[in-house]
Amino acid sequence: MSNFLNQQLTNVGWDALSTALGGGRLTFFKMQAGDGTIASDSAIPGMTALVNPICDVALVKYEIDGQGQVTLFGNIASAQLDAGFTFRELGVFATIEQPVASGALVGGVTAVVQESVASPKSNPVVPNPPVGTTLMYAYCNSYLQSDYIPGIPDAGSTDVVNSLQVVVKIDKAANVVINIAAGTQLSITNIGAPTVGAGPWSYTQANVAYMKRLVPGARIIISEDANTINIAENVLTQDLNLNVLIGANDVFPNFSTINRAIAYLKNYTIPINVTATITVGAGTWTQNNAPTVIDHLNGQQIKIIGNTSQTRNILSYAGTTGTAGNYSTSFNVDDVSDINVNDWVICLTRGSVVVRGVFKVTAKVGNKITVKNPYSQTPFPTITATITGTIIALKTIISCPAGDGMDVGPIGGGLGLLQGIMFVGNTTTPPQYALAVVSVAVTAKNLGAVNWGSPTNSSILGGAFGASNNLGYLNGTNLHCASCYNGITCDSGAETDTYGSGSISCYWGYRSVLLGVFKAYDTYAADCLYGFAVGNGSEAFFDDLLVSYCTQWAVYIAISSSVVLTVGTGKLTSINNSSYDIVLAVLCSMSYNGGVITYNVANFTKRVLTADGCYCDSP
Repeated sequence: MSNFLNQQLTNVGWDALSTALGGGRLTFFKMQAGDGTIASDSAIPGMTALVNPICDVALVKYEIDGQGQVTLFGNIASAQLDAGFTFRELGVFATIEQPVASGALVGGVTAVVQESVASPKSNPVVPNPPVGTTLMYAYCNSYLQSDYIPGIPDAGSTDVVNSLQVVVKIDKAANVVINIAAGTQLSITNIGAPTVGAGPWSYTQANVAYMKRLVPGARIIISEDANTINIAENVLTQDLNLNVLIGANDVFPNFSTINRAIAYLKNYTIPINVTATITVGAGTWTQNNAPTVIDHLNGQQIKIIGNTSQTRNILSYAGTTGTAGNYSTSFNVDDVSDINVNDWVICLTRGSVVVRGVFKVTAKVGNKITVKNPYSQTPFPTITATITGTIIALKTIISCPAGDGMDVGPIGGGLGLLQGIMFVGNTTTPPQYALAVVSVAVTAKNLGAVNWGSPTNSSILGGAFGASNNLGYLNGTNLHCASCYNGITCDSGAETDTYGSGSISCYWGYRSVLLGVFKAYDTYAADCLYGFAVGNGSEAFFDDLLVSYCTQWAVYIAISSSVVLTVGTGKLTSINNSSYDIVLAVLCSMSYNGGVITYNVANFTKRVLTADGCYCDSP
């Protein structure tokens, strides 16, 4: 755009202003553009016309600044020019009428709509008003700082519209009229104050109103036709399957991470009759302080399923070798075709034989596989040659040198199902959780976790699977962890339910604190410092618990907490634990309600330690 920095009133302009200050009517009716050149600004006062006028510029808008000046607006459109020209000079034109003796003229600045008149040529022409003396009120020239404005004949030119605005002095003139070209004055505003809400109008420049674009947010879709704009919720109408694969190009349906798949689903609302399933392939996803975050508002309609082997049957026990902390246990399986060395596996046995937990496969010979377990004291308890149970390999691995593995909540709607994933942490980096459930509900199945916090050092925190804060709820089946600070937990009013789960070689096998509610069924803790700990006003409901080889207490109840054996058989079995089986401290209670506690070590002098203010039924 040409650079006009020297706009001045002409001598006839000053005369007109003087007349207007004396009561005359000053009417601005057009600007005029040209390509003429003057020697210097000193020539401006004596000028009465442009050196070489090209086109008239109708006035489309005006603004008063309250300081004795008015800003005039106009446009030059290339589509209305016979030919292009170098826009070098600009004049402001007005008429002046002498004062009327009666003083009947209206004071202030007013606008009058002027009907446009077709030009005999394409270049716009604004006719002079029928009354008053016409004059060039002000003039300016851009000299070498000028731009070329294309015209109709210019090959390949686009329709260019140059918006002009010129500030002219009117001082305290009481009767100023501005002729606005018909159909070009725009007065637009949003209804109501900005606090009411967003409005479509942004600003107006000359005769162009600039409106804001409608940009769809999450789960919003915008469409339009010739007459309407439709804003609707972007809703999944049928079940959707997505894949997470290493190296995927992040184009639906294949994504490189679970986070990318969740980000795609955030574009949609998922109704309760529709399910979105994210199938995660085999492989290792390494996260460093960048956890997988599940925060979709309709998370209960989402399933995340990792890659696993088929569930295979364990046929027989094949022996244990090694030393404390480095045991290897072997057993025969009916089919090992999809179980390989270095796979992480969940082992589950039933009856009097205990082989439960998550382990790494170190060898496979025929149908016999060998796993390494982290027991620091002795091998699995009560192992005999006859054994029944199952084994499943977890082939989807989330590895976390630092930071959480997966965070669900506090924003979002939880997660409908998390299944078949192995979480590998770091025992030297505090604090972190394999799966942290905060203020939402998650259903989980067949998960493994190792090395989340230190199993022996209470200053290196972290844990495998935990629910926290009110409304936090973890409903887990076959959750297994090893070598963690916290195994499976709940706190701060949250609830954790576990079925068929196991915690091996952890500082706290299972822990409920700060008004947490813990329910454990057919659940196992081994080689932990404490098997089950319930404290700080929490509740626990146990059925068919097996606790073995813990270095402190099998069940520890503290600080206004309670444990109830009321579900099913109400069975608690304590095997080879090094200290008390049950300890109650500070206003706690334990109710058997017909449940059974089995002690398997005869040399204990005290099986239950009860502090003052505590209550324990007779088993």
